[in-house]
Amino acid sequence: MANADTHQSAFLSIPGELRNKIYRILFIYSKPTSSGRRRGNIRHSGQLIRTCKQVYNESLSILYGERTFGVTISNIHGPHVGGLLIDKVLDDVMFNTRHCKEFRQKHRQAVLPHIRRLHIDIEYTYAHRLRTIRHDVRNIVHRLQQDDIRPLDFLELNCKLDYEDQCNANYRTEEWDSYITDIDGDETECCAMLRTWFGSLRNVKEVVINGLPDKDAEILRRRLQTRTKDEEGSVLPEAPEMALAAMYAALEKHAEGIPACAEDLEKALSAAEGDQVEDFRTRKNAIQESLKKHWEAINSDKKLWKF
Repeated sequence: MANADTHQSAFLSIPGELRNKIYRILFIYSKPTSSGRRRGNIRHSGQLIRTCKQVYNESLSILYGERTFGVTISNIHGPHVGGLLIDKVLDDVMFNTRHCKEFRQKHRQAVLPHIRRLHIDIEYTYAHRLRTIRHDVRNIVHRLQQDDIRPLDFLELNCKLDYEDQCNANYRTEEWDSYITDIDGDETECCAMLRTWFGSLRNVKEVVINGLPDKDAEILRRRLQTRTKDEEGSVLPEAPEMALAAMYAALEKHAEGIPACAEDLEKALSAAEGDQVEDFRTRKNAIQESLKKHWEAINSDKKLWKF
């Protein structure tokens, strides 16, 4: 025990600037860290950060703030992520399986706000529905929009169409739609979906987008880098179409699962992802009217039961 304390105090006696350099050598990699890529020195990094509270506090911002975390979303071989995959990534880096669930959850909440850099691969095929990708993208965005998480310093999006779909697209003819019947999406739909949901993030300092058409990539980049406040802290106005994602999410929260709203809710989603502000407002009003009738009917039934 005394020997361990001696080594610990010797490390802490090193100037802080040098300790930070050591942390960066141990924690920062040229490639993104993901749960699918296990490296032996990741475990050693976890051992160091658990040395003592001072080392933990000093290295936390470097470990999570300067390392790039990688996430893959796909509808080709089933979903790769049901959120941010933060549980598995952080378990690889910092924890071992002997720790209880409550312990791991507590520390995930502590380190998640420190994550500043993300690399996200979106792998998709038109032969399967894009709903899986939409669900996972929305989960990631929702996690990053929590109040205790600061805007990202770096976000890289790599969109990869399945190779077979690429080959088919190269040989597309006027008769394409007549003999291809199992296609559930297209490039326009996918681009609109990614542009809408990733585009609801704000204040990202550096953005890299690969695999999207130039026009969609530029719109998405502009939205991601849009500032929400000026230098004095006042809220800046934004274009109506940039608020459609948040408006749809609020609408869905109240209307999802109610049969009378299902059709209009689906059309509202299409309008939101198509930047169709007026159409979205029309669907929103229709849903609100359906909700009003729905709850009036429920309240009426409750009154009948009282008698």
